[in-house]
Amino acid sequence: MRANNDNQIDQIVNGASIQFNWNFEKHKFMVGASIDAASADYSNTSQLGFLDANRKAYLDPAQANPQFAGAFVPLANNDFEGINTTKSLYFSETWTPVDTWHFNASGRYNDTQTKNKIASRSGLANYSIVDLPGVPDNYNLCPNGNCSNVSKNYRLIQLNNTLNAAETEKFSYYSFNPSLGATWQAKENLNLFANWAKGTRTPSVIELGCAFDKTPTPAGMTDTDGDGITDTPIFVPKSIAENRQCTLPTTLSGDPYLPQIKATTYDVGMRGTWGDSLQWNLGAYQTDLKDDIYFVSVGNGAGFFNTIGKTRRRGLEAGLSGKKDKWGFSLNYGLTDATFQDNFLMLSEDNSSSSYVIGYGNVIEVKKGNRMPGVPLHNLNASISYEVTPQWQVGLTAVAHSESFVRGNENNQHKQGVIRRVIGTDPLTGNVVTTPATTNPGTVPAYATFNFQTSYKFNQEWTVSMLVNNVFDKKYFSAGRLGHNQFSPSISGAIGPDGYNHNSDDWLSTNFISPGAPRGVWISLNWQFDKQK
Repeated sequence: MRANNDNQIDQIVNGASIQFNWNFEKHKFMVGASIDAASADYSNTSQLGFLDANRKAYLDPAQANPQFAGAFVPLANNDFEGINTTKSLYFSETWTPVDTWHFNASGRYNDTQTKNKIASRSGLANYSIVDLPGVPDNYNLCPNGNCSNVSKNYRLIQLNNTLNAAETEKFSYYSFNPSLGATWQAKENLNLFANWAKGTRTPSVIELGCAFDKTPTPAGMTDTDGDGITDTPIFVPKSIAENRQCTLPTTLSGDPYLPQIKATTYDVGMRGTWGDSLQWNLGAYQTDLKDDIYFVSVGNGAGFFNTIGKTRRRGLEAGLSGKKDKWGFSLNYGLTDATFQDNFLMLSEDNSSSSYVIGYGNVIEVKKGNRMPGVPLHNLNASISYEVTPQWQVGLTAVAHSESFVRGNENNQHKQGVIRRVIGTDPLTGNVVTTPATTNPGTVPAYATFNFQTSYKFNQEWTVSMLVNNVFDKKYFSAGRLGHNQFSPSISGAIGPDGYNHNSDDWLSTNFISPGAPRGVWISLNWQFDKQK
Protein backbone atom coordinates (compact mmCIF):
# COMPACT_ATOMS: atom_id res chain seq x y z
CA MET A 1 0.00 0.00 0.00
CA ARG A 2 1.22 3.51 -0.81
CA ALA A 3 0.22 7.02 0.21
CA ASN A 4 -1.72 9.02 -2.39
CA ASN A 5 -1.81 12.79 -1.93
CA ASP A 6 -4.68 15.00 -3.07
CA ASN A 7 -3.58 18.63 -3.41
CA GLN A 8 -5.72 21.68 -3.94
CA ILE A 9 -3.60 24.69 -4.92
CA ASP A 10 -4.90 28.15 -5.80
CA GLN A 11 -2.60 31.10 -6.49
CA ILE A 12 -3.71 34.55 -7.59
CA VAL A 13 -1.69 37.72 -8.22
CA ASN A 14 -3.46 41.08 -8.42
CA GLY A 15 -1.78 44.40 -8.95
CA ALA A 16 -1.86 47.90 -10.32
CA SER A 17 0.72 50.50 -11.28
CA ILE A 18 1.04 54.07 -12.49
CA GLN A 19 4.02 55.64 -14.22
CA PHE A 20 5.01 59.09 -15.53
CA ASN A 21 7.75 59.81 -18.07
CA TRP A 22 9.50 63.04 -19.08
CA ASN A 23 11.85 63.32 -22.05
CA PHE A 24 14.18 66.31 -22.26
CA GLU A 25 17.17 67.10 -24.44
CA LYS A 26 19.72 65.55 -22.08
CA HIS A 27 17.53 63.85 -19.50
CA LYS A 28 14.94 61.08 -19.44
CA PHE A 29 13.16 60.84 -16.12
CA MET A 30 10.59 58.32 -14.94
CA VAL A 31 8.73 57.92 -11.64
CA GLY A 32 6.07 55.42 -10.70
CA ALA A 33 4.25 53.47 -8.02
CA SER A 34 2.79 49.97 -7.87
CA ILE A 35 0.98 47.57 -5.59
CA ASP A 36 0.99 43.78 -5.92
CA ALA A 37 -0.89 41.21 -3.85
CA ALA A 38 0.10 37.55 -4.28
CA SER A 39 -2.16 35.11 -2.46
CA ALA A 40 -1.86 31.35 -2.13
CA ASP A 41 -4.20 28.70 -0.74
CA TYR A 42 -3.13 25.10 -0.14
CA SER A 43 -4.99 22.12 1.25
CA ASN A 44 -3.89 18.51 1.23
CA THR A 45 -5.10 15.08 2.25
CA SER A 46 -3.48 11.65 2.08
CA GLN A 47 -5.10 8.27 1.58
CA LEU A 48 -3.61 4.80 1.26
CA GLY A 49 -3.81 3.26 -2.19
CA PHE A 50 -2.20 0.59 -4.30
CA LEU A 51 0.16 0.18 -7.25
CA ASP A 52 -0.55 -2.30 -10.01
CA ALA A 53 2.09 -4.33 -11.85
CA ASN A 54 2.78 -1.28 -14.06
CA ARG A 55 3.11 0.92 -10.92
CA LYS A 56 -0.04 2.85 -11.70
CA ALA A 57 -1.57 4.24 -8.50
CA TYR A 58 -5.24 3.64 -7.66
CA LEU A 59 -7.60 3.73 -4.67
CA ASP A 60 -9.56 0.61 -3.67
CA PRO A 61 -10.69 0.51 -0.02
CA ALA A 62 -12.37 -2.87 -0.59
CA GLN A 63 -8.95 -4.38 -1.29
CA ALA A 64 -7.41 -3.07 1.95
CA ASN A 65 -7.24 -4.84 5.27
CA PRO A 66 -9.61 -2.96 7.61
CA GLN A 67 -6.84 -2.42 10.14
CA PHE A 68 -5.36 0.15 7.70
CA ALA A 69 -7.80 2.96 8.40
CA GLY A 70 -5.94 5.30 6.07
CA ALA A 71 -7.22 3.34 3.08
CA PHE A 72 -10.83 4.14 3.90
CA VAL A 73 -10.77 7.81 4.86
CA PRO A 74 -8.36 10.61 3.84
CA LEU A 75 -6.09 12.19 6.44
CA ALA A 76 -5.88 16.00 6.44
CA ASN A 77 -2.29 17.26 6.43
CA ASN A 78 -2.71 21.01 6.28
CA ASP A 79 -4.95 23.94 5.55
CA PHE A 80 -2.97 27.01 4.58
CA GLU A 81 -3.61 30.47 3.20
CA GLY A 82 -1.34 33.46 2.89
CA ILE A 83 -0.84 36.75 1.10
CA ASN A 84 2.16 38.93 0.25
CA THR A 85 1.28 42.60 -0.34
CA THR A 86 4.05 44.78 -1.77
CA LYS A 87 3.82 48.55 -2.22
CA SER A 88 6.55 50.15 -4.29
CA LEU A 89 7.84 53.58 -5.32
CA TYR A 90 10.44 53.76 -8.08
CA PHE A 91 12.31 56.20 -10.30
CA SER A 92 14.86 56.25 -13.11
CA GLU A 93 17.00 59.06 -14.52
CA THR A 94 19.14 58.78 -17.66
CA TRP A 95 21.57 61.64 -18.32
CA THR A 96 23.22 62.12 -21.72
CA PRO A 97 25.82 64.91 -21.39
CA VAL A 98 27.22 64.12 -24.87
CA ASP A 99 26.00 61.84 -27.63
CA THR A 100 28.47 59.05 -26.77
CA TRP A 101 27.89 58.84 -22.99
CA HIS A 102 24.78 57.75 -21.08
CA PHE A 103 24.54 57.56 -17.28
CA ASN A 104 21.63 55.97 -15.45
CA ALA A 105 20.57 56.05 -11.81
CA SER A 106 17.45 54.32 -10.53
CA GLY A 107 15.96 53.11 -7.31
CA ARG A 108 12.99 51.20 -5.95
CA TYR A 109 11.56 51.23 -2.44
CA ASN A 110 9.51 48.18 -1.40
CA ASP A 111 7.23 47.72 1.60
CA THR A 112 6.07 44.09 1.87
CA GLN A 113 3.58 42.82 4.43
CA THR A 114 3.01 39.07 4.73
CA LYS A 115 0.19 37.34 6.56
CA ASN A 116 -0.12 33.55 6.80
CA LYS A 117 -2.73 31.38 8.47
CA ILE A 118 -1.67 27.77 8.85
CA ALA A 119 -3.41 24.74 10.37
CA SER A 120 -1.08 21.74 10.41
CA ARG A 121 -0.01 18.65 12.30
CA SER A 122 3.24 18.56 14.30
CA GLY A 123 4.94 16.58 17.03
CA LEU A 124 3.34 13.20 17.73
CA ALA A 125 0.34 14.25 15.63
CA ASN A 126 2.53 14.47 12.50
CA TYR A 127 2.24 10.76 11.80
CA SER A 128 2.23 9.24 8.35
CA ILE A 129 -0.94 7.90 6.75
CA VAL A 130 0.62 4.42 6.87
CA ASP A 131 0.87 4.69 10.68
CA LEU A 132 -2.87 5.27 11.09
CA PRO A 133 -4.49 2.06 12.41
CA GLY A 134 -8.12 1.01 12.52
CA VAL A 135 -9.58 0.39 15.99
CA PRO A 136 -11.08 -3.03 16.80
CA ASP A 137 -14.85 -2.68 17.23
CA ASN A 138 -15.24 -4.43 20.57
CA TYR A 139 -18.26 -2.70 22.06
CA ASN A 140 -21.12 -2.86 19.53
CA LEU A 141 -24.41 -4.32 20.73
CA CYS A 142 -26.63 -6.67 18.77
CA PRO A 143 -30.26 -5.54 19.21
CA ASN A 144 -32.48 -8.48 20.13
CA GLY A 145 -29.54 -10.74 19.44
CA ASN A 146 -29.49 -9.82 15.70
CA CYS A 147 -25.94 -8.96 14.63
CA SER A 148 -26.50 -9.02 10.86
CA ASN A 149 -26.11 -5.25 10.43
CA VAL A 150 -23.60 -4.67 13.21
CA SER A 151 -19.93 -4.17 12.43
CA LYS A 152 -17.78 -6.82 14.09
CA ASN A 153 -14.45 -5.90 12.54
CA TYR A 154 -12.58 -2.56 12.73
CA ARG A 155 -14.19 0.83 12.99
CA LEU A 156 -12.92 3.93 11.26
CA ILE A 157 -11.23 6.71 13.18
CA GLN A 158 -12.81 10.16 13.01
CA LEU A 159 -10.26 12.31 11.20
CA ASN A 160 -12.16 15.57 10.97
CA ASN A 161 -10.08 17.34 13.62
CA THR A 162 -6.54 16.10 13.03
CA LEU A 163 -5.11 19.57 12.44
CA ASN A 164 -3.78 21.77 15.19
CA ALA A 165 -5.48 25.10 15.81
CA ALA A 166 -4.62 27.53 13.04
CA GLU A 167 -1.59 29.77 13.66
CA THR A 168 -1.47 33.29 12.25
CA GLU A 169 1.91 34.77 11.29
CA LYS A 170 2.70 38.32 10.25
CA PHE A 171 5.99 39.51 8.78
CA SER A 172 7.22 42.90 7.51
CA TYR A 173 9.98 43.58 4.99
CA TYR A 174 11.42 46.92 3.82
CA SER A 175 14.11 47.61 1.24
CA PHE A 176 15.56 50.26 -1.03
CA ASN A 177 17.27 48.90 -4.14
CA PRO A 178 19.50 51.36 -6.05
CA SER A 179 21.17 50.88 -9.42
CA LEU A 180 23.92 52.80 -11.25
CA GLY A 181 25.04 52.27 -14.82
CA ALA A 182 26.95 53.82 -17.71
CA THR A 183 27.40 53.14 -21.40
CA TRP A 184 30.02 54.58 -23.75
CA GLN A 185 29.82 54.51 -27.52
CA ALA A 186 33.59 54.46 -27.98
CA LYS A 187 33.34 53.99 -31.75
CA GLU A 188 30.56 53.61 -34.23
CA ASN A 189 31.04 49.83 -34.01
CA LEU A 190 32.02 49.54 -30.32
CA ASN A 191 29.92 50.05 -27.17
CA LEU A 192 31.10 49.50 -23.59
CA PHE A 193 28.85 49.26 -20.52
CA ALA A 194 28.99 48.73 -16.76
CA ASN A 195 26.31 48.42 -14.11
CA TRP A 196 26.01 48.00 -10.35
CA ALA A 197 22.73 47.13 -8.65
CA LYS A 198 21.25 46.13 -5.32
CA GLY A 199 18.21 43.88 -5.14
CA THR A 200 16.09 42.00 -2.66
CA ARG A 201 13.59 39.15 -2.72
CA THR A 202 11.17 38.60 0.12
CA PRO A 203 10.41 35.00 1.11
CA SER A 204 7.27 33.61 -0.47
CA VAL A 205 4.32 32.69 1.71
CA ILE A 206 5.14 29.00 1.29
CA GLU A 207 8.81 29.50 2.23
CA LEU A 208 7.74 31.26 5.41
CA GLY A 209 5.18 28.54 6.09
CA CYS A 210 7.89 25.89 6.00
CA ALA A 211 10.90 27.73 7.45
CA PHE A 212 13.51 25.84 9.45
CA ASP A 213 13.51 26.82 13.13
CA LYS A 214 17.08 26.59 14.51
CA THR A 215 16.09 27.30 18.14
CA PRO A 216 18.00 24.74 20.33
CA THR A 217 15.49 22.37 21.91
CA PRO A 218 16.17 19.52 24.42
CA ALA A 219 15.82 16.11 22.76
CA GLY A 220 17.09 13.62 25.38
CA MET A 221 20.37 12.65 26.98
CA THR A 222 23.49 10.84 25.78
CA ASP A 223 26.78 9.46 27.07
CA THR A 224 29.67 11.50 25.67
CA ASP A 225 32.54 10.46 27.99
CA GLY A 226 32.10 6.68 27.80
CA ASP A 227 31.33 6.13 31.48
CA GLY A 228 28.03 4.43 30.71
CA ILE A 229 25.96 7.26 32.17
CA THR A 230 23.67 9.26 29.89
CA ASP A 231 24.23 12.60 31.58
CA THR A 232 24.82 14.96 28.65
CA PRO A 233 21.76 16.73 27.23
CA ILE A 234 21.11 16.66 23.48
CA PHE A 235 19.90 19.84 21.84
CA VAL A 236 18.53 19.84 18.30
CA PRO A 237 16.76 22.49 16.20
CA LYS A 238 13.13 23.03 17.15
CA SER A 239 11.82 21.98 13.74
CA ILE A 240 13.46 18.55 14.12
CA ALA A 241 12.49 18.15 17.78
CA GLU A 242 8.84 18.91 17.00
CA ASN A 243 8.76 16.88 13.76
CA ARG A 244 7.73 19.92 11.69
CA GLN A 245 9.20 18.98 8.31
CA CYS A 246 7.08 19.75 5.26
CA THR A 247 5.96 17.59 2.38
CA LEU A 248 5.52 20.42 -0.08
CA PRO A 249 3.04 21.56 -1.01
CA THR A 250 1.34 19.30 1.51
CA THR A 251 2.34 19.53 5.15
CA LEU A 252 3.11 23.09 6.24
CA SER A 253 3.83 24.37 9.70
CA GLY A 254 3.85 27.65 11.54
CA ASP A 255 7.53 28.48 11.68
CA PRO A 256 9.89 31.39 12.20
CA TYR A 257 10.85 34.50 10.32
CA LEU A 258 13.13 34.21 7.30
CA PRO A 259 15.14 37.31 6.29
CA GLN A 260 14.77 38.64 2.77
CA ILE A 261 17.43 37.70 0.26
CA LYS A 262 19.78 40.57 -0.57
CA ALA A 263 21.66 40.61 -3.88
CA THR A 264 24.49 42.76 -5.20
CA THR A 265 25.19 42.49 -8.93
CA TYR A 266 28.17 43.73 -10.96
CA ASP A 267 27.97 43.64 -14.74
CA VAL A 268 30.53 44.81 -17.32
CA GLY A 269 30.85 44.15 -21.02
CA MET A 270 31.17 45.31 -24.56
CA ARG A 271 29.37 44.79 -27.84
CA GLY A 272 29.88 45.81 -31.40
CA THR A 273 29.97 44.90 -35.08
CA TRP A 274 32.52 43.63 -37.58
CA GLY A 275 31.78 44.90 -41.04
CA ASP A 276 28.20 44.99 -42.18
CA SER A 277 27.15 41.45 -41.32
CA LEU A 278 28.66 40.36 -37.97
CA GLN A 279 27.58 41.32 -34.44
CA TRP A 280 29.38 40.26 -31.26
CA ASN A 281 29.12 40.70 -27.49
CA LEU A 282 31.26 39.83 -24.49
CA GLY A 283 30.37 40.34 -20.85
CA ALA A 284 31.11 39.29 -17.29
CA TYR A 285 28.87 39.39 -14.24
CA GLN A 286 28.79 38.48 -10.57
CA THR A 287 25.81 38.32 -8.22
CA ASP A 288 26.44 37.91 -4.49
CA LEU A 289 23.45 36.82 -2.42
CA LYS A 290 23.13 37.18 1.34
CA ASP A 291 20.70 35.08 3.42
CA ASP A 292 19.90 32.87 0.44
CA ILE A 293 16.98 30.46 0.99
CA TYR A 294 17.40 26.79 0.13
CA PHE A 295 15.12 23.75 0.40
CA VAL A 296 16.77 21.02 2.48
CA SER A 297 15.35 17.54 2.00
CA VAL A 298 15.04 15.08 4.91
CA GLY A 299 13.76 12.17 2.81
CA ASN A 300 10.46 10.97 1.34
CA GLY A 301 9.87 14.38 -0.26
CA ALA A 302 9.86 16.14 3.12
CA GLY A 303 12.11 19.00 4.16
CA PHE A 304 12.51 22.63 5.18
CA PHE A 305 13.30 26.01 3.72
CA ASN A 306 16.44 27.24 5.45
CA THR A 307 18.67 30.32 5.26
CA ILE A 308 22.10 29.05 4.22
CA GLY A 309 24.09 32.29 4.29
CA LYS A 310 25.95 33.59 1.23
CA THR A 311 25.93 32.23 -2.32
CA ARG A 312 27.42 33.52 -5.56
CA ARG A 313 26.63 33.33 -9.28
CA ARG A 314 29.56 34.39 -11.44
CA GLY A 315 29.97 34.01 -15.15
CA LEU A 316 30.90 35.03 -18.66
CA GLU A 317 28.67 35.54 -21.68
CA ALA A 318 29.87 35.67 -25.27
CA GLY A 319 27.99 35.78 -28.54
CA LEU A 320 28.56 36.03 -32.26
CA SER A 321 25.89 36.32 -34.96
CA GLY A 322 25.69 37.34 -38.56
CA LYS A 323 24.15 36.95 -41.98
CA LYS A 324 25.63 36.34 -45.40
CA ASP A 325 23.39 36.22 -48.45
CA LYS A 326 20.62 33.74 -47.57
CA TRP A 327 22.44 32.22 -44.60
CA GLY A 328 22.25 33.34 -40.99
CA PHE A 329 23.85 32.04 -37.80
CA SER A 330 24.28 32.75 -34.09
CA LEU A 331 26.55 31.27 -31.44
CA ASN A 332 26.15 32.04 -27.73
CA TYR A 333 28.20 30.65 -24.85
CA GLY A 334 27.64 31.08 -21.14
CA LEU A 335 29.87 30.12 -18.21
CA THR A 336 27.86 29.99 -14.97
CA ASP A 337 29.74 29.24 -11.76
CA ALA A 338 27.16 29.02 -8.94
CA THR A 339 28.75 28.33 -5.55
CA PHE A 340 28.03 28.33 -1.85
CA GLN A 341 30.03 31.00 -0.02
CA ASP A 342 29.63 29.82 3.59
CA ASN A 343 30.43 26.60 5.44
CA PHE A 344 27.46 24.81 6.98
CA LEU A 345 26.04 21.38 7.81
CA MET A 346 23.10 20.04 5.82
CA LEU A 347 20.88 17.00 6.21
CA SER A 348 21.48 14.52 3.37
CA GLU A 349 20.31 10.98 4.04
CA ASP A 350 21.56 9.46 0.77
CA ASN A 351 24.97 11.09 0.29
CA SER A 352 27.81 8.53 0.44
CA SER A 353 30.00 11.01 2.37
CA SER A 354 27.43 11.83 5.06
CA SER A 355 28.01 11.04 8.72
CA TYR A 356 25.52 10.51 11.52
CA VAL A 357 24.99 13.28 14.06
CA ILE A 358 22.90 12.52 17.15
CA GLY A 359 19.56 14.27 17.04
CA TYR A 360 19.92 15.30 13.38
CA GLY A 361 20.51 12.22 11.25
CA ASN A 362 22.95 11.91 8.34
CA VAL A 363 24.57 15.25 7.51
CA ILE A 364 27.16 16.54 5.06
CA GLU A 365 29.56 19.46 5.43
CA VAL A 366 29.08 22.01 2.68
CA LYS A 367 32.15 24.21 2.22
CA LYS A 368 32.73 27.58 0.65
CA GLY A 369 33.30 27.09 -3.07
CA ASN A 370 31.19 23.94 -3.48
CA ARG A 371 29.09 24.20 -6.63
CA MET A 372 25.33 24.47 -6.30
CA PRO A 373 23.16 21.66 -7.70
CA GLY A 374 21.14 22.07 -10.85
CA VAL A 375 23.37 24.70 -12.51
CA PRO A 376 25.55 23.49 -15.43
CA LEU A 377 28.94 25.18 -15.63
CA HIS A 378 28.97 25.39 -19.44
CA ASN A 379 26.01 26.33 -21.66
CA LEU A 380 25.99 26.63 -25.45
CA ASN A 381 23.29 27.74 -27.89
CA ALA A 382 23.93 27.69 -31.64
CA SER A 383 21.61 28.21 -34.59
CA ILE A 384 21.73 28.32 -38.35
CA SER A 385 19.04 29.54 -40.74
CA TYR A 386 18.49 29.59 -44.49
CA GLU A 387 16.16 31.70 -46.59
CA VAL A 388 14.76 29.26 -49.16
CA THR A 389 12.70 32.03 -50.74
CA PRO A 390 11.89 35.54 -49.53
CA GLN A 391 8.73 34.06 -47.99
CA TRP A 392 10.06 30.70 -46.70
CA GLN A 393 12.72 30.30 -43.99
CA VAL A 394 14.10 27.22 -42.23
CA GLY A 395 16.44 26.92 -39.25
CA LEU A 396 18.11 24.50 -36.85
CA THR A 397 19.08 25.23 -33.25
CA ALA A 398 21.38 23.23 -30.95
CA VAL A 399 21.26 23.60 -27.15
CA ALA A 400 23.98 21.97 -25.01
CA HIS A 401 24.62 21.92 -21.25
CA SER A 402 27.44 20.34 -19.27
CA GLU A 403 26.83 18.02 -16.31
CA SER A 404 25.45 19.40 -13.06
CA PHE A 405 25.30 18.19 -9.47
CA VAL A 406 22.07 16.77 -8.06
CA ARG A 407 20.40 17.91 -4.85
CA GLY A 408 21.67 16.05 -1.82
CA ASN A 409 25.20 16.37 -3.20
CA GLU A 410 25.71 20.00 -2.20
CA ASN A 411 29.20 19.12 -0.92
CA ASN A 412 30.08 17.61 -4.35
CA GLN A 413 31.50 14.53 -2.56
CA HIS A 414 28.98 11.75 -3.29
CA LYS A 415 30.70 8.81 -5.02
CA GLN A 416 29.88 5.43 -6.47
CA GLY A 417 31.02 2.19 -4.82
CA VAL A 418 30.67 3.33 -1.20
CA ILE A 419 29.06 1.04 1.39
CA ARG A 420 26.73 3.17 3.49
CA ARG A 421 25.98 0.96 6.48
CA VAL A 422 26.97 -2.31 8.17
CA ILE A 423 23.84 -4.32 9.05
CA GLY A 424 25.49 -7.02 11.17
CA THR A 425 27.12 -10.43 10.97
CA ASP A 426 25.54 -13.47 9.38
CA PRO A 427 25.24 -16.02 12.23
CA LEU A 428 25.68 -18.97 9.82
CA THR A 429 28.63 -17.81 7.74
CA GLY A 430 30.18 -15.19 9.98
CA ASN A 431 30.31 -12.78 7.04
CA VAL A 432 29.68 -9.10 7.57
CA VAL A 433 26.37 -8.04 6.03
CA THR A 434 26.17 -4.55 4.56
CA THR A 435 23.78 -2.47 2.53
CA PRO A 436 24.53 -2.44 -1.23
CA ALA A 437 27.30 -0.10 -2.33
CA THR A 438 26.22 3.16 -3.95
CA THR A 439 25.85 2.83 -7.71
CA ASN A 440 24.63 6.29 -8.69
CA PRO A 441 26.77 9.31 -9.52
CA GLY A 442 26.10 12.60 -7.80
CA THR A 443 25.49 14.34 -11.11
CA VAL A 444 23.19 14.36 -14.11
CA PRO A 445 25.10 13.95 -17.39
CA ALA A 446 25.72 16.57 -20.03
CA TYR A 447 23.31 16.65 -22.94
CA ALA A 448 22.54 18.35 -26.24
CA THR A 449 19.25 18.69 -28.10
CA PHE A 450 18.33 19.99 -31.55
CA ASN A 451 15.26 22.01 -32.57
CA PHE A 452 13.93 22.68 -36.07
CA GLN A 453 11.88 25.71 -37.06
CA THR A 454 10.38 26.91 -40.32
CA SER A 455 7.95 29.64 -41.37
CA TYR A 456 6.17 30.71 -44.54
CA LYS A 457 4.78 34.20 -45.07
CA PHE A 458 1.79 34.22 -47.39
CA ASN A 459 1.48 38.01 -47.40
CA GLN A 460 1.94 41.01 -45.09
CA GLU A 461 -0.75 39.69 -42.75
CA TRP A 462 -0.62 35.88 -42.66
CA THR A 463 2.30 33.65 -41.58
CA VAL A 464 2.33 29.94 -40.80
CA SER A 465 5.10 28.50 -38.57
CA MET A 466 6.20 25.08 -37.38
CA LEU A 467 8.50 24.30 -34.44
CA VAL A 468 9.90 20.83 -33.70
CA ASN A 469 11.62 20.64 -30.32
CA ASN A 470 14.04 17.80 -29.58
CA VAL A 471 14.09 16.62 -33.20
CA PHE A 472 15.94 13.36 -32.43
CA ASP A 473 13.80 12.62 -29.35
CA LYS A 474 16.88 12.70 -27.13
CA LYS A 475 16.40 11.34 -23.60
CA TYR A 476 18.06 13.73 -21.18
CA PHE A 477 17.77 14.94 -17.62
CA SER A 478 17.93 18.54 -16.46
CA ALA A 479 18.07 18.05 -12.66
CA GLY A 480 17.81 15.44 -9.92
CA ARG A 481 18.40 14.51 -6.29
CA LEU A 482 19.99 11.63 -4.42
CA GLY A 483 17.64 8.91 -3.20
CA HIS A 484 17.10 5.17 -2.93
CA ASN A 485 15.12 2.78 -5.10
CA GLN A 486 12.35 0.98 -3.23
CA PHE A 487 11.82 -1.27 -6.25
CA SER A 488 15.34 -2.74 -6.12
CA PRO A 489 15.94 -6.45 -6.85
CA SER A 490 15.68 -8.74 -3.85
CA ILE A 491 18.71 -9.77 -1.84
CA SER A 492 16.76 -10.92 1.22
CA GLY A 493 13.50 -8.97 0.91
CA ALA A 494 10.05 -10.01 -0.24
CA ILE A 495 8.94 -8.52 -3.57
CA GLY A 496 5.30 -7.49 -3.93
CA PRO A 497 3.22 -7.81 -7.11
CA ASP A 498 4.01 -4.17 -7.92
CA GLY A 499 7.76 -4.81 -7.66
CA TYR A 500 8.12 -3.14 -4.25
CA ASN A 501 10.96 -4.57 -2.12
CA HIS A 502 9.76 -4.79 1.48
CA ASN A 503 13.30 -4.97 2.91
CA SER A 504 14.80 -1.48 3.03
CA ASP A 505 18.29 -2.98 3.51
CA ASP A 506 18.11 -4.16 -0.12
CA TRP A 507 17.33 -0.74 -1.55
CA LEU A 508 19.89 0.52 -4.05
CA SER A 509 21.03 4.13 -4.17
CA THR A 510 19.68 6.06 -7.11
CA ASN A 511 19.16 9.50 -8.58
CA PHE A 512 15.61 10.78 -8.78
CA ILE A 513 15.85 12.67 -12.03
CA SER A 514 13.80 15.26 -13.87
CA PRO A 515 13.43 14.10 -17.48
CA GLY A 516 13.55 16.58 -20.30
CA ALA A 517 10.67 17.07 -22.71
CA PRO A 518 10.39 14.53 -25.55
CA ARG A 519 9.97 15.46 -29.19
CA GLY A 520 7.18 18.01 -29.62
CA VAL A 521 5.67 19.65 -32.68
CA TRP A 522 3.85 23.01 -32.71
CA ILE A 523 2.13 24.59 -35.71
CA SER A 524 0.82 28.14 -35.52
CA LEU A 525 -0.97 30.53 -37.83
CA ASN A 526 -0.37 34.22 -37.18
CA TRP A 527 -2.25 37.25 -38.40
CA GLN A 528 -0.79 40.76 -38.17
CA PHE A 529 -2.83 43.88 -38.70
CA ASP A 530 -1.81 45.76 -41.82
CA LYS A 531 -2.48 49.45 -41.17
CA GLN A 532 -2.11 50.26 -44.86
CA LYS A 533 -5.28 48.37 -45.73
